[in-house]
Amino acid sequence: MATLHPKNAAQKERLLTATHWLCIERARYYTEAHRETEGMHPSLRAARALQRVLEKMTVRIEADELLVGNRSSKLIAPPIAPERGDFSFVFEHLFDEMKRFGYRIEADDERVLLDEIIPYWKGRTVRDAKISALRAHGLTSELDLSPRVLRRKLRAFGPGRCCASSPRTTSPAAPCSTAPSEEGGWLPGSRDCSRPCALAPGTTSRAAAAARTRRRTSSSATRTCSGWASRASRPRPGRASRARIPRESEPSSRASR
Repeated sequence: MATLHPKNAAQKERLLTATHWLCIERARYYTEAHRETEGMHPSLRAARALQRVLEKMTVRIEADELLVGNRSSKLIAPPIAPERGDFSFVFEHLFDEMKRFGYRIEADDERVLLDEIIPYWKGRTVRDAKISALRAHGLTSELDLSPRVLRRKLRAFGPGRCCASSPRTTSPAAPCSTAPSEEGGWLPGSRDCSRPCALAPGTTSRAAAAARTRRRTSSSATRTCSGWASRASRPRPGRASRARIPRESEPSSRASR
């Protein structure tokens, strides 16, 4: 088995043990350029923003590197593209989850990201333009929380299904933290979600819903198995069933010989 060159092995170990960071360099410089080019053609604004990023970004050359180049100021850090709008909702509502997952960010960078960069891009991102175009052409539906729609969803998914992905906990019963998102659909409940579901106050617990699901699955499996058994007991039209069976009065071929 081929072994890595010592320099490659050192780089691999450095990458696998590096701390995960959030770098806002690209987001900061891209936002600065867009603020300065308000009213210009979008292509020129994108070109000026790229120029600003390339002029001011950190350039790193790590030890033992043969091919150099980086996209962020840290060894392991994804560059943030605020103009796309994909991560704006994540940073606004799930930022603490990212920190618990292992991502780190400088205190000053966090303040700039949440107080300056994300607020500036609200309503200006590619994602916002896409949603507006879909709504203008009637290709999207608004979130409907009317009792009629909620009853239909409950009949389709069963009570407590919105929290089905949360693991069972021993905490006392409390309302589910599931909440509607800004695009319609439901955000996942917290990991400490307990028995009752906020979609249907007063409904039975998730354990009871799971028991009903098991009973329905068991009954359907029994019906399916019985159906298979009844079909298996029927004679299948094959070569043996189509063969002509001689009567007792007819002499057999061996006797006729």
